[in-house]
Amino acid sequence: AIIEYFFIFRSPLRYEDGYYLQSSIPKKNVEFTLILPAHLKADVRSYNGLPDAIDTVIKNEERRFTYIFSPEIPGMNDDPLSFYKANLQTVEYVIAYNLAHGKIRINTIDAYAQSVYNIVAQLDKSDISKIYKLGKKIEISKEMTEEEKIRKIENYVKENFYILNINGSGLSEIKSILSTKLANTIGLTKLYYHLFEQFGIENEIVLTCDKIDNKFDKTFDATNFLNDLLFYFPNTQQYLSVDIFAYRLGLTPSQFTGNNGAFFSKVTVGKTSTFISQIREIPLLPMQATTDSIRIQARIDINGKMLTGALYRNLRGYTSFGFQANYPYYEIEVKENILEHFIGLGSENTNISNEKIENATPEDVWIKPLIMTADISSYEYVKISHDVIVLNIGKLIGKQSELKQEETRMLPIEFPFRHLFQRTITIEIPEGYQCKDLANVNITVYDTDDASTAQAGFVSTASQEGNNIVIHCSEYYNRLYYPVSEFTNYQKVNNAAANFNEKRVTFTKK
Repeated sequence: AIIEYFFIFRSPLRYEDGYYLQSSIPKKNVEFTLILPAHLKADVRSYNGLPDAIDTVIKNEERRFTYIFSPEIPGMNDDPLSFYKANLQTVEYVIAYNLAHGKIRINTIDAYAQSVYNIVAQLDKSDISKIYKLGKKIEISKEMTEEEKIRKIENYVKENFYILNINGSGLSEIKSILSTKLANTIGLTKLYYHLFEQFGIENEIVLTCDKIDNKFDKTFDATNFLNDLLFYFPNTQQYLSVDIFAYRLGLTPSQFTGNNGAFFSKVTVGKTSTFISQIREIPLLPMQATTDSIRIQARIDINGKMLTGALYRNLRGYTSFGFQANYPYYEIEVKENILEHFIGLGSENTNISNEKIENATPEDVWIKPLIMTADISSYEYVKISHDVIVLNIGKLIGKQSELKQEETRMLPIEFPFRHLFQRTITIEIPEGYQCKDLANVNITVYDTDDASTAQAGFVSTASQEGNNIVIHCSEYYNRLYYPVSEFTNYQKVNNAAANFNEKRVTFTKK
């Protein structure tokens, strides 16, 4: 049956707000009305195909009605690998004019920048003195580079202070923060800002939003999209996340990269200082910054009917930061599960021994790769019958997921970051055997017909080098957005990796 509902949702007025009017359920006769006194005027924006607002003043009632009507809003599927909420039909508004006092725009980003300066930068002398005493505890020398100083400050603050993102004056007041070691985002921002000032580190405060939920509209002079906070350092061109513990300087949270942000920088005229704002894009990190590399050196134990060898895995950037930042605090069982997941290549039938992990501390994030090594053995990869050995070589790159699309695709492919996978598998040929079907492992799939313009690809090559077969496999994604019309271009690259899991090579008696 088809059931229809009619409902009205009333919300108390805020000077700025936004609503997702689209969802998975189709809607008809959708109305959005903003009711204000006639002298107040809002800037109302529609996104992703929602009709524009109509502004009407009813003089005898001294009321202003800003009205959006859509006869039909289709249901939107939450397709895999998409930014669902950012693609929904949405309305954002801000009360932008008080016509009783003129036509100057109010509630602007510049006005907000001044407020942020008053809250963050203008502390009383006793608070600044307390932060200065804290700074003297941080092991910073004059010989250090600016980047080294920033890292010292960040690691100290993130190791010694804990964030609670709730309202509460004690969480934003310096005296209470230094006493309880608890702070909210505003409190931590004050702490960071004055520590940077103490050590002469030029910085800008950046306010932005999660691109998975909203695309920052740089033409909308309002604070609707100023939800998340970073520090930017012009001299090193790096970003620091204030309230996300796992990130460290240089590794910009991926949900903010490629989105715009409001950059607040300090200016001084005479004895008066404030922040001024500039809208700029937060750049993406290059593909090479986020890698997952696997090297396997193995042999086939004919008597034991298993594959044995050594595995080396190296992870950088977004593939490793969460484990590095939190690994020292995990219980032993969690640590073991992590190693089994990464070294076991997604298989529960791989035996692991002599496992080691390196660079697994918060201080290593973005500085050093996470390295895991182990000896491995498994019956899963080898089938031996009479004079034939079949090796499932494809599973040695780790378990890959096929991307299926059974329903009509509605949303584009979108990724938070670029990334690269590299695998090298070396298998010793058993004595007295030969391998003649290596060509079966050679695969070349790109997201375009011309390899020179490809932004994503899966390429594997196989060769015999002495008494070994060597497979080099590269999988890369340098493009973050594929419109629906190009979905299959991405899908074929992703599924090439999944199909590789089924690749086998055969060794036969000479």
